[in-house]
Amino acid sequence: MRRSPAEILASIRPEVIDQLVGSRGTVDHVYHEMEDEELRSLFEVLLGKLHTYLLDRDPRGFRSYVRRWVALRVGAGSRHENLIPALVSVGD
Repeated sequence: MRRSPAEILASIRPEVIDQLVGSRGTVDHVYHEMEDEELRSLFEVLLGKLHTYLLDRDPRGFRSYVRRWVALRVGAGSRHENLIPALVSVGD
């Protein structure tokens, strides 16, 4: 039986978070200065929103979250040109 993208994400989520935390400096330079647990919780929320989107396929909630995420990242010192690669690395 074929698994849905949401099921696949749920099954690999811990490994994805470990990878993102491990490569924090390549995701966003601001993450390099954050504690592991703080960063892990940020990625948990982000992947949780992505999982919800994969389940319900309603882009409004995910877009709204991503807009807030971008605003917070800019407020924390990220440059706009770093944000797209950061989102892509999470999506990959």
